[in-house]
Amino acid sequence: MARTPFIALVALLAIGLTACSSGPDYSAFAQCLTDQQVVMYGSYRCPHCTNQKKLFGSGFKNIKYIECDPSSRAAQLNLCEAAGVTSWPTWVLPDGEKLVGETSLETLAEKTSCSLPSLTPTEGESTSMIDQTAPADEAAEPVTN
Repeated sequence: MARTPFIALVALLAIGLTACSSGPDYSAFAQCLTDQQVVMYGSYRCPHCTNQKKLFGSGFKNIKYIECDPSSRAAQLNLCEAAGVTSWPTWVLPDGEKLVGETSLETLAEKTSCSLPSLTPTEGESTSMIDQTAPADEAAEPVTN
């Protein structure tokens, strides 16, 4: 019987943490990038690609993503080679410019006409995603076959 309050407490904590961790919805921003012909190339095994995807949350489903890992069934190696992708993640903009490594959402917004959702941070909270990305020299996985 003593377990019932403990289980209830754990359930409440889980609900509270889920509610607190939900951030802005980046779905429209991601769709705008896709509409602007921005493409992310990456690998399902690449930790930097995983970090990049996490920045978008559930909105990543709207990103045009090309899998470049030869070990993946979903790999589209011909597209990766044609785009000249040599590291993951790589964002290719409509003008052919490549952003290699983890790229902040702010940078993607600056390079396109896409707007980030407005954020209303609490006092002392940063809206910058830059501090959530790895240093440039550590932010990309070289392509290995």
